Amino acid sequence: MLLQLRKKLALLYTLITGLILTAVVITLAIITIQSDNRQQESLFTNQLMTIVNKLQYDSRISQSWLASMEQDNGLIIHIEENNQTLMYPGSSPGSTKRSVLLERAREKALEESVDSHIPPVSTSLEKSSLFTIQGDYHDTYQGTVMVFSAKNSYFSLILLRDITAVYRRIFYLAFLFLLADIMGILCLLFANWKFVGKSLEPIRINEEKQHAFIAAASHELRSPLAVIGASTDAISAAGENTEHFISNIKKECHRMSRLIQDLLLLASSKSNAWSLSKEKLDMDTLLLNLFERYEPLCLAQKIHLKLNLPDESLPAIYGDGERLSHILSIFLDNGIAYAPAESSLILQASVQKHTLTCAVIDHGPGISDEQKAHVFEYFYRSDASRKDKNHFGLGLCVAKELTRLSGGQLELTDTPGGGCTFLLKLPLMPAQI
Repeated sequence: MLLQLRKKLALLYTLITGLILTAVVITLAIITIQSDNRQQESLFTNQLMTIVNKLQYDSRISQSWLASMEQDNGLIIHIEENNQTLMYPGSSPGSTKRSVLLERAREKALEESVDSHIPPVSTSLEKSSLFTIQGDYHDTYQGTVMVFSAKNSYFSLILLRDITAVYRRIFYLAFLFLLADIMGILCLLFANWKFVGKSLEPIRINEEKQHAFIAAASHELRSPLAVIGASTDAISAAGENTEHFISNIKKECHRMSRLIQDLLLLASSKSNAWSLSKEKLDMDTLLLNLFERYEPLCLAQKIHLKLNLPDESLPAIYGDGERLSHILSIFLDNGIAYAPAESSLILQASVQKHTLTCAVIDHGPGISDEQKAHVFEYFYRSDASRKDKNHFGLGLCVAKELTRLSGGQLELTDTPGGGCTFLLKLPLMPAQI
């Protein structure tokens, strides 16, 4: 599904950016070609005026000068004085015969009512616009026809310039722009594919986590349901002495209730539906109550629970006492679950700068650096076999969300000598900073 979405988004972005790139390339191509055409027309006009000035102000025109003009500029110059052709044979720069090109030029001029054989009547100058004619061998010429009076005579001038190479250059430029556009679109497609892939990466990761979450939740729910089903069948078959099976059902129902409660808490946090009842809290009292609640449980597990508080009273903080107790209870439950018998479990608090730090220190097996990056994820447990049925792997995830909502920070470090230390850092009230 994500792959199809990636393809569609990459193609959509490429289409949009490709259209913009194509519009820019076409604009640049038009500007470049128009600029080149204006330059060619300006050059042609200058050559035309040079010949006209020569006819008007020089007493004679040498054939060598005409030959030089034709050869150097790729021109065909045909001059007639009083309808008499000058004795200059000339040559054609292209493959088409000179006479054929001149006749086609006259036909073009006649379309604009400019006849090279008739002197101008109403004005001293008649001139056709710039036109283009085609030769017989794919050669192209730019030309004009002019009839004007000078030195008590009238002259007709047909000037053609071979622009076949110019057209080829324009075609080559257009091809280069097209190639640049295609390469640009391919580069955009590659870049958009990478960009969309990076953009969808968080979605892919969340999808994988969602699948893992569903699989883990299904595993955790299936186990108590299986026990409840087996116990129910046993009750039906036993008739008497069913207290053991009823006890199993109650335990598994309690486990399922805890699991569902944790799942609901996490779901509420993701939808920002959690509400905190914040108030001024006496942290000494909160920690003492936790110690008194967990001391009997630790004694039953042969674990020595200790409470270390500073000599002076802890400063009050602003928070939700029930939620903060829940966070520390999760740390204590983990410590009791993994700490060996006869080891110590320490609950302590300290004040540093603007922060109150509550710590739960155990001397259990500890957590490797690789596992530290995952312990706050859904259903993660270092016990991959899931033999411990008292923990679902949601506690630390719940603690993380509660800490975030409380405006605090969580840290996990190694206990010197082995074990884990969970740190809950809470900001002090502004009046105490």
